[in-house]
Amino acid sequence: MLAIAGCSEDNTHPKVSPVDEPSADAVTILATIDAIPSATGDGEAYAPLWQEGDQIVVGYKGISYVYETYDAGNGVEFHPMALSLPADARGEVTAYFKAVDGVFAVGADQTGATLPMYAYAADAAPAQGSLGLHFKPLASVLSLTIGEEASKTISKITLEPVDPDGVEGHLAVSEAVVDPRTGAVTVGEDAAVSDILTMEIGEMSLVQAQTVNFLIVSGTKVDGGLKATISCTDGSVFVKNLFETQEVAFAGNCVGAATELFFRLRIATYEDMVNFAQECADDNGGAIVDLQADIDMRNVPWTPVENFTGTFNGNGHRIYNINVSADGRYAGFFAYAKGAISDVVFGSKDGLL
Repeated sequence: MLAIAGCSEDNTHPKVSPVDEPSADAVTILATIDAIPSATGDGEAYAPLWQEGDQIVVGYKGISYVYETYDAGNGVEFHPMALSLPADARGEVTAYFKAVDGVFAVGADQTGATLPMYAYAADAAPAQGSLGLHFKPLASVLSLTIGEEASKTISKITLEPVDPDGVEGHLAVSEAVVDPRTGAVTVGEDAAVSDILTMEIGEMSLVQAQTVNFLIVSGTKVDGGLKATISCTDGSVFVKNLFETQEVAFAGNCVGAATELFFRLRIATYEDMVNFAQECADDNGGAIVDLQADIDMRNVPWTPVENFTGTFNGNGHRIYNINVSADGRYAGFFAYAKGAISDVVFGSKDGLL
């Protein structure tokens, strides 16, 4: 999963080992990270955390200094790995995490992705011989909640726009640069861009609900929704369209997809059945469906359920008074069903065959 402001195996800047023990009068850095505000203004801000072993590169008067922390949290001390900053270093200081001279990436492959940041302010820290640096994240966060389903284990998640023409900007870029004085970000002229994000998870159990976080280029707007494709270790695939009815702006904020992905659908009413059909029409056909009552379809014209690839447990119940309305080649309660359908009786009038 995403390691927000955490240590990961990448080559953004190489790890540096100390050549000498820092002197007793070496300057330490107290680094804090700004919270990422909620996109709606009424949700919780996202608070990135430093991880033990994180390194920052500090620039001062043409010299680069590498600092590392041995702690975890939002505000932690960093110590010099070799050279120490001068004691009077202040306003001319630049500092970056997962960026080289302000150049960073928000990759299409989000496996083990780490949030790039820059220091936008430097001041004297409370402790003598310390410098305070305030860091700001260089990407927005999409926080995606996946509902509890004990029988499922997730292996991969892919995000992409429902309408490719509804994207202003790009979800991922291979190269961008920040001006530390203004915070302005410019995408490199030769940067590779992508609107498809992939996260290889391995095995993530849904015995309880889980949240995963995707990085998205700030300044990007998506109109028409984002499609989340969830692949599971048993080969099943579930698709959910997010933000279909609204434009979403990723502006240095945290956008919460406050939605359960409903791997298990429970149908007890005619309205539930209509909702189930709509889910399948939206490519969400990989659900586990439990029929919990006999359903009277009311002889209302019924468009066959499309693209059902999940498991439909009838539990001995009937679906009756079905009035199929279809112009296609396949006509029935299901137009296309590749999944497992069991223990259900499809009737005609009043539940009679």
